[in-house]
Amino acid sequence: MLPPDFKTFFHPKSIAIIGASTKPFKFGNLFLKAILDFQYPGKIFPVNPRGEKIYGLDSWMLEDIPEPIDLVYITVPAKQVPEEIQKCAGRTKSVIILTAGFKETGEEGKKIEEKCAEIARKNGIRVIGPNCFGIYYAKGGITLLPGGNFPKESGNIAMLSQSGGHSVNFVLLGQSSDLKFSKVISYGNALDLDFPDFLEYLNEDPETNIVAAYIEGVRNIRKLKKVIKDFNKPLIIWKCGLRGELLHDTARAAASHTGFLAGNSEIWKGFFQQNNILLVDSFEELLDTTKALAYLPALDNTIDYRNRIGVIGGGGGIGIAITDVSNRFGLRIPKLSEEVKENLKEYIPIEGTSINNPLDTGNPMFRWGSGYRKILNIFMGDPNISVLINDLIVDYVLDLRAIHRVLRDYKEEFNIPIVIILRKLLNTLNNVALERKYRKIRDKFHASQIPVFPSFNRGVCALANYLNYYKNIK
Repeated sequence: MLPPDFKTFFHPKSIAIIGASTKPFKFGNLFLKAILDFQYPGKIFPVNPRGEKIYGLDSWMLEDIPEPIDLVYITVPAKQVPEEIQKCAGRTKSVIILTAGFKETGEEGKKIEEKCAEIARKNGIRVIGPNCFGIYYAKGGITLLPGGNFPKESGNIAMLSQSGGHSVNFVLLGQSSDLKFSKVISYGNALDLDFPDFLEYLNEDPETNIVAAYIEGVRNIRKLKKVIKDFNKPLIIWKCGLRGELLHDTARAAASHTGFLAGNSEIWKGFFQQNNILLVDSFEELLDTTKALAYLPALDNTIDYRNRIGVIGGGGGIGIAITDVSNRFGLRIPKLSEEVKENLKEYIPIEGTSINNPLDTGNPMFRWGSGYRKILNIFMGDPNISVLINDLIVDYVLDLRAIHRVLRDYKEEFNIPIVIILRKLLNTLNNVALERKYRKIRDKFHASQIPVFPSFNRGVCALANYLNYYKNIK
């Protein structure tokens, strides 16, 4: 089959929606509403044999549409999909099947999916799906099935997902970290276009700098190996079934979701690690690692920054906890030089603090930003420290804005990796003001390209993944 023309997937001048409906909660209705809400700029042809108006648009029979269609969405029940793909022959080369009910449901669904693949192959039609939510591409004016309210601003992060839910959640939760996306592709069962095809495209895509992915399985392992070896951008993969003793249960769950077997975990892990692909264990780690790579500067791989971590916070126990977590993720917290410790005594009282690394600053950090800049200059001047983890607590720190300004200016001047652990101790359900304050200062740090994480584990894990990536670049 001819290589996919991704231009018609991402820049369609016209789309048809087979199965468009006036009935709420049907895929054909939900997707049409989403694409209208997202203000898709091209022509839209709802396809419905009743000929009724849907959201003010005339319905068509596919064969009566008076022009070729760049992209066709299919939302009818699974048993009808092969016939609809056949009708697309000669009218389009690009189809997205949103419908579920194929190989993930058993043998009958598998046969329907195979029939769809055969018809598409014979007619030179490239297919995304079935059992997916489609594409989100702000520049092209197209969005996922439930994505009518997605951001209109584009970025440089791409996301690939066999799960429609994960793709939607990644965009929605990414907004709280001010992450912006080049392309998001929910591709489901992958009866035709699969993970390696999308990776190959994104590797050459000038709009994409980072790729995050959730995968359950891949058909063409040979192509995947070739594409991965040639891949030259940060790639973070959450692959189900790679960890723990419950691999059999994970494989069963994956098979019932998209019809894929999870595969041998050790083979997957070894292959990805050999090629500097970051493997993560959860949705949160996928999002956090993407944020770290998006915000933090590129590093020289001749220096092992993993051994050069500085930690500043208020409280000895906090420093011990961060050190413990850091060691668990392969990071080292070096001792401060005697000269640096001596210089810090001028700004930090010995009583109730710890002048070392981690640095327990005590109250001065909470009271005045100018004093904090002096502390920061001395601390980061230690020859063994190049990376900063700064722990802050929203309800304790009186002047977070001043600390933000200090860290923002320091990063702009020295371009070092800075990670913020921003914690809140009160129940936010009972403290709306605290939540508002948290979000406001979090957004300030993100606007300054300084990533914020809500816990030690999440922040240190994301930092370790980021540092591992740059250390292992070949």
